[in-house]
Amino acid sequence: RHQLAAPWFDRATITGELFSPEQAVRAGFLHELGPVSESSDVARAEEELRFREQAVAALDAERADALRALADAHAAASPAVEEVRIRPSKSEIDLKRLALCWWATG
Repeated sequence: RHQLAAPWFDRATITGELFSPEQAVRAGFLHELGPVSESSDVARAEEELRFREQAVAALDAERADALRALADAHAAASPAVEEVRIRPSKSEIDLKRLALCWWATG
């Protein structure tokens, strides 16, 4: 901020105006402009693309691991869940016996 002239700072912060490279040098955002070679831009873009592809691949691998873990947990829990559904608990059996006794005496 201290390198910028007040009018340029105000234009950038209040209006959000985007400056051309030449205006950015005049305002103090940049010290100087250098030559831009197309090959360096292409190389930078290719590097960015490789980085993003690696990040996506890593996320896909993590997602696949999580899905495998979820499937394993489901497979491990399924027999226990079925057993609970099929076999009544001791309190359910006691309630049924109590109801039968009450019905038989009633």
